[in-house]
Amino acid sequence: MRAPGLIACVLVLGVASGARAQPRALPERAQLLVPTCRALPWATLARALEVELRTMGSGLAGAEPPDLRVALDLPCEGDPTEARVTLVHVASGRTHTDLLPLGDRRGLDRVRTIAVGISEIVRARYPQLATAPPPPEPPPPPPPVVDVGRFRTEIEAAARAAVALAVPRPEPEPPPPPRPSGLVDLTFGVNGYPAASNASAELRVGYSLQAPAVRLAIDGIVTGGWGSDAVGEVALGGLGLGLALRFSHDEPGWAIAAGLRVDGGWARASGLPTAPGARSTTLDGAHIAAVIDARVRFRLDERVWFVLQPEAGAALVGLDVGAGGRRVTAQIGPRLGLSVGASIAP
Repeated sequence: MRAPGLIACVLVLGVASGARAQPRALPERAQLLVPTCRALPWATLARALEVELRTMGSGLAGAEPPDLRVALDLPCEGDPTEARVTLVHVASGRTHTDLLPLGDRRGLDRVRTIAVGISEIVRARYPQLATAPPPPEPPPPPPPVVDVGRFRTEIEAAARAAVALAVPRPEPEPPPPPRPSGLVDLTFGVNGYPAASNASAELRVGYSLQAPAVRLAIDGIVTGGWGSDAVGEVALGGLGLGLALRFSHDEPGWAIAAGLRVDGGWARASGLPTAPGARSTTLDGAHIAAVIDARVRFRLDERVWFVLQPEAGAALVGLDVGAGGRRVTAQIGPRLGLSVGASIAP
């Protein structure tokens, strides 16, 4: 006999339903669908199933719409050993199919076996059909996209920063001070006249203005000098004005301006005879000289420069002074000079 196998199947379904069905629920009305052949007395099966369902709190549907359809698939010929039971949840359309072993029962015993088996399948599987399945888990996030180019750029920047921190850099040199556009010049110089064997001293106060590539200057001049021979001495003095156009070149610590300078003014020579019978003579006249000079400046601070100025030229117009009928000096001819002083930025 195969009844123990049917009971074991029912018990397994019962245990499975107890483990999975939360909450336990049964349809209010079930509809039984059977084959069209007369393999079994279907009316007797329907009454037997109605009894089983009633004991569980359910029942078969009449004219009312069912909650669950139970389709029984049983071969019409031969002696089948199992039946296929398909449950269809009407509201959701979800289905479930189980195989129901029949054993070797015949007649009403087989009807009873099928009714009990269907009821237990309904008890075990209906809660699963009636309960909506949990929503599917969201798909895992896509793996991060690695921007290789950006990653390489960041690594290279970090490496350069680390190298820059590791290797000390020399402090940048401060920018050079701006080149002064205007300067007040104060110089003192000595000029020699080789042809006349006399010398003169000059005090110059002037102002120079920087233009592109050249420096323009104007000076006020106070002159004093002397000469001597066997007859006596000659005192020289005068006032004048100098104009200069010099090409210039500037560096942070020094500068040079070289070019042409023309001096003009009024001079006086007074004879101071020392020989017996010699007579004093005074002469006034114009004095004009043209020289090539180079004014070299060395920076002392932001506003003050030390000035060194050599020059060479000639007196074009000057004085010839005599004492006792003899020439004692001539303020004309070749001339050499050297001046020192300072330039100050106002």
